[in-house]
Parts: sequence; structure tokens; C-alpha cells
Amino acid sequence: MRVSRQPRDDDSRQLTSMIDVVFLLLIFFITTLNFRVIEGRLETQLPKDRGGNAGSVQELLEPIEVRVELDPTQPRGFAVRVWGRREPLSMLSALVAGTLASVPETKVRISTGPGVEHGHVISVLDEVVAGGAEQVTFAG
Repeated sequence: MRVSRQPRDDDSRQLTSMIDVVFLLLIFFITTLNFRVIEGRLETQLPKDRGGNAGSVQELLEPIEVRVELDPTQPRGFAVRVWGRREPLSMLSALVAGTLASVPETKVRISTGPGVEHGHVISVLDEVVAGGAEQVTFAG
């Protein structure tokens, strides 16, 4: 008696295991892939004060630099420098008012030297505010 064998469909089982192996290899290579930086790339700082992304006028203006330093030779015990020049405290409000008259958006930056007391800084702040400044920042 002759037994006839019918062809079995083994191709589907082999194809399934091959697809599994391909996906495992794909996942392995994706997770271990290192992206290289383009070698000719230069890190640059482009100017932002021109063109469509130009900053506001306030960001582009130089602030009025006021520095408070200890000076025992002065009557109050401290000296005021505006843009590096020594100025009397009584003239500070007039200087600020004159600058703000020409460019109203100008900021004022008050910085201090070592050992300056809070009272000295408040005196300078009072004169700056009397000059009409509304935007005052402090630097250490």
C-alpha cells in the first residue's frame, strides 16, 4: 500500500521566524545607532539686531551705568560714577533727566563696589527716580 504524502505548507513557518529575526535586528541597530555631527558645521552667533527678528528698542539701548563706591573723602562717605566719570550726587537726577529727555526708553543700572551700605544705594536710587527713571536694575 502506497501512502501518498500531501505537500505540507512549511514555508509559512520559516517566513514567520525570518520576519521575527529581521525585526529584532532592526530594533538592535536603531537603538545602538549613533548620529554623527556634520563635520563642516560651524557654531556661530548671528547678529539679531537687524532683519525680521530685530529686538525691541529697549534691548538695543545702552543703560545709564551708575556705580556707587566707598569714598571716605566725600561728605556722605560714598562717591557716584556715571559712565565712569565721578559726578556729585546732587547732579545725578539732572543727568538722568537729560538722558531720558532724548531717549525715554533708556534703563538705569546701579552697581555697587565692595563695602557699600544699603543706605547709600537708596540715596542714589532716590536721585535716579527723581530724574524720571522708571526702569532701574541693580548689578552686584
